[in-house]
Amino acid sequence: MDIESRIDSLPTKLGEAMRHVEPRPKISLSDIILGGQDGLVNVLGVILGGGVMQCDVLFPLVRRHVQAALNGYVQSADITERIDAYIVPPALGNRAGVLGAIALAIEALKD
Repeated sequence: MDIESRIDSLPTKLGEAMRHVEPRPKISLSDIILGGQDGLVNVLGVILGGGVMQCDVLFPLVRRHVQAALNGYVQSADITERIDAYIVPPALGNRAGVLGAIALAIEALKD
């Protein structure tokens, strides 16, 4: 099969594969901060990483959106006064995934 035929058949194959995937419920950042549906989880902070989050403009937007979505419901100083320290990028930056994989490999070798 030539490359054009493979590319043309990709949407069909993807559609077939997706029929077997269980849909996941959508969870908003506000749900995470509130502790989910029952509000019983105490979240100490939110770390947002990945390629898109490298854009410096997004963190202030996300923080404002979370505060607006919570609409005063959560009266925690972490949310109302110190949200810059509550919703943060990973401390290891772009290296978090690679360093995590290395740590897992080291642990696996110990066993």
